[in-house]
Amino acid sequence: MTLKNENKILHIPVNSMKEGDSIKQYFLLAERIVKKTRKGDEYWDLTLMDKTGQINAKLWADSIKKLERYAHYGIEPVKVNEFVAINGVVEEYNGQNQIKIDKIINIELLEKITGILEDFNPMLLILSTPYDIEEMWHELNDLIDEFIQEPLLSLVKYCLSRYEKRFKEAPAARFYHHAYRGGLLEHTLNVTRAVSKVAPLYPMINISLVVAGAVLHDIGKIIELGLKKIPEYSIQGQLTGHSVIGRDLIIDTARDLKWDYPDIIMQLTHIILSHHGSLEFGASVLPKTREAILINLFDDMDAKLKMADDLILSNTANEEFTQYHRGLGRSLYGEDIKF
Repeated sequence: MTLKNENKILHIPVNSMKEGDSIKQYFLLAERIVKKTRKGDEYWDLTLMDKTGQINAKLWADSIKKLERYAHYGIEPVKVNEFVAINGVVEEYNGQNQIKIDKIINIELLEKITGILEDFNPMLLILSTPYDIEEMWHELNDLIDEFIQEPLLSLVKYCLSRYEKRFKEAPAARFYHHAYRGGLLEHTLNVTRAVSKVAPLYPMINISLVVAGAVLHDIGKIIELGLKKIPEYSIQGQLTGHSVIGRDLIIDTARDLKWDYPDIIMQLTHIILSHHGSLEFGASVLPKTREAILINLFDDMDAKLKMADDLILSNTANEEFTQYHRGLGRSLYGEDIKF
């Protein structure tokens, strides 16, 4: 299989692809679902990714059969969560771009056959935040210094410094929102920005506590979610969940610091355990303080607005309404208002 386009492989970003584009490049294969046509022929429904987004692709029966030629190599020709090389063409289906694949092969097998991976750059393929991670990290710490007072300040700063590398790298979700490298930091900064602006309008809210809750509400995701090539749940994440993990991380940090403020710990961990707002959405308990209510509202707002942005941006055919989004429970009007 050749991926050459003249003398160089040309990577077309997913968010720039247009109907009719000839695709000869690398992707990360995020999902493969085996289906059948009405005639009973097998086909693969694939999700391909690069750092700018994801796109659906189809591999039909005749192309699947071509993969049999690689059987004697002893390497599976197509693996989920691995990088693959693709030949195909962009088509439009139901108002969305998708790729009709002619050839596909994972890069481990391609390298074994050809001896080279021409112009392969994995950093083009791993979905990442569009913002500078170090700049976001510094802004988050500036907000901490501005709004959080002692004794909470020392606990929050120590907790972040302890888990800095993982916090910067972690995704915020497996799929629906900020599901990429740096996503947890991006989401956390958005919630903290919003809370720090709104909380001063309500004098009864403890601003140190609510900003600390914004910073730490999702810290359990550094353990719940791993990021090799795409976000995936850890065993502990699946068995425990990020809210309980986050509570335990904070309690452990306070113990290590000999930080003896049990009433503050109780209120802070309540924010973490309740930030999903309702039991059906994964909260361990309903929000029962002003601060917990505010964190729930802004956490939900940032997640939903991110889902909305991603959904509207995916409407490349400029249909009036987007496709249905399971997380939002609706389709969205696809036109931005202009003045």
